[in-house]
Amino acid sequence: MNFDVNEWKGLLALDDELEPNTRMLLVQYTMFLDSQGRTSTKPKVLAGLLNMPEKEVRKRLNEAREAEWLEAIDMDGQKGYRAVVPGS
Repeated sequence: MNFDVNEWKGLLALDDELEPNTRMLLVQYTMFLDSQGRTSTKPKVLAGLLNMPEKEVRKRLNEAREAEWLEAIDMDGQKGYRAVVPGS
């Protein structure tokens, strides 16, 4: 089953408990997601893309993980994330 990035972004936009900067980062993160909603893109790459300190990117990724929008996964021996919907 393919991951529907537009549906995920729509659900993400409805989460008013998530910090706006975290939502913005996750929307940008969708550029790197594969057809199953996974990526192993490094925080350093996101930091450069968003002109944001890498430390801030890591903080936002952790916030998204804690809010259950991302789950940590292993992708061929590399750390990665899978986009998920909280409570699903």
